[in-house]
Amino acid sequence: MPDMKRDSVDVFIEAWKREWPDTDPSPLAVGARIVSAFQTIDREVTSDILRYGLSPGEFAVLMTLRLAAPEQRLTPTQLCDRLLVSSGGITARVDRLDQRALVRRVPDPGDRRSVPVELTPGGLEMVNAAAEPLLNTHERLLGPLPADELKLLEGLLHKLLVEWQADQPLTPRP
Repeated sequence: MPDMKRDSVDVFIEAWKREWPDTDPSPLAVGARIVSAFQTIDREVTSDILRYGLSPGEFAVLMTLRLAAPEQRLTPTQLCDRLLVSSGGITARVDRLDQRALVRRVPDPGDRRSVPVELTPGGLEMVNAAAEPLLNTHERLLGPLPADELKLLEGLLHKLLVEWQADQPLTPRP
């Protein structure tokens, strides 16, 4: 990379090569850059979310409900499955959002054991307002990549995730 600027991973890889000169640290370089990119995106997105008085976990519940078309309603078990969060974690998030009138629990007349959670009009307004800054942050952070490179990167990451998630269910439990 003679004409490219250096990043923090370059320093790590140079040290690795010095200590283990007979190894190829290329996979480490890719992994370290994925982690570093995630940390940067996560920090920026968290900053956006905090401006709305939400924790990242609370925002994740609101966004998951928003994307649960057409009713924008899910059971706590479905939220657990989609967000990979324990039932206690979901309960705590839903309780906080319910106290702020951003979600409500709606008893299911057909199943008294089930109490789905749905967005309130205020919750819908909140998540809709936060969606644009979320997209803008991603566009800003990924802006240095031309469209064809962005599509290539998305395709490569997709290929990895399909392989890594091959044994994981993609839909929530019934």
